[in-house]
Amino acid sequence: MSIFTGFNGVSTCFYAIQRPRVFSGKNSDSPLDGAVKMKAKLLVHGSHARSITSPDEVERLLTMGWLLAAPKPKTRMAAKMRALNSRRRAQGWTTRTLWFSPEDLAAVKAALLPGESYAELFVRLVRKNSLM
Repeated sequence: MSIFTGFNGVSTCFYAIQRPRVFSGKNSDSPLDGAVKMKAKLLVHGSHARSITSPDEVERLLTMGWLLAAPKPKTRMAAKMRALNSRRRAQGWTTRTLWFSPEDLAAVKAALLPGESYAELFVRLVRKNSLM
């Protein structure tokens, strides 16, 4: 863990994460290639930290030895949720967002059994209809 003191004198804690592989060039298989809009990445080097939104700039700084940084969780629950999500991603779990109309949501809620999650309902209905 490193501590960065910002320009306003506020100290910020973060964990630096080594990037395992560096991508370069136009024909690389970089996950940053072709991104139209990206979430800002926090990059750190020495006692300096920058928030970058340009994929090209992120790539350039990573090749110069900068590290991607993950902000320190603000609460104990946030730390637990990050750890849980990290374990699930490592096990191959994925998240999906579904949008329902109010009528469809009422039908889905009516199909839920007591104590059943939406994922369990989905799997139960798929198995019932022999789609698995």
